[in-house]
Amino acid sequence: MNPDIKYKLQEDQYVVEGGYHRERLLQQNALGIESRGKLMLTADVIQRFNPRVVLDLGCGEGVLMEELSARGVSSVGIDLSEKATSLMPSSLRKNTIVGDIARLPIESGTVPMATMIAVLEHIPPDTIFQVIQEIHRTLEKDGIFVVRVPSRHQPIRDKHFQHFTPDSLKQTLEQSGLFTVEEMIGNHNTAIDWEELYETIKNGSTNDSMLPSEINERAERVYNVELKVCDPLNAKRLLSVCRKN
Repeated sequence: MNPDIKYKLQEDQYVVEGGYHRERLLQQNALGIESRGKLMLTADVIQRFNPRVVLDLGCGEGVLMEELSARGVSSVGIDLSEKATSLMPSSLRKNTIVGDIARLPIESGTVPMATMIAVLEHIPPDTIFQVIQEIHRTLEKDGIFVVRVPSRHQPIRDKHFQHFTPDSLKQTLEQSGLFTVEEMIGNHNTAIDWEELYETIKNGSTNDSMLPSEINERAERVYNVELKVCDPLNAKRLLSVCRKN
């Protein structure tokens, strides 16, 4: 499919007040728990490095930036979509650039950490290397690059060009020796039917006085233990930590 059409499909998701991703995070159901789980895992990995600032590439409506801010981590976002960035809280919008991640308006060697969360699958394969080169240029010596993508266990959506295996993601990120993948984390164990398990937990609540929020808290604990982190080969999403060479 033409890249312009795929971009239009991506843009069309930003019709919900507050943003497509933020709306999912607020849902008190299986999808909401999964959405919060993947965001928390991503933020946990980033926070381990205690970066002085994070450059969030393809930041969308800023849900990762918002979570990092709540943890005391500063960030700068860049996204091609003015529509998406307009949905950000005003406190984040002032630290956001509307622009192309393949041509970053940032001085070379100045960024300690860059993130690309659910973005690589939207980039035409023949331009991915240009984007990776540009990220490499902006990072400091030994800078960290954190990437999250959907795995091939998920059907490819119309707005995506490709999904990844652990090997294909590693090969993509390490091409020409620009980066070394130091860690690959699986997120959401596809060997477990989460929707079915969630319904079992909900329907198995024999205490009629339990609030929906309490049922969801119970389900969230199960998700965090059994699905959130798993073998990358069985994962719905792949979270990769790379270091600049």
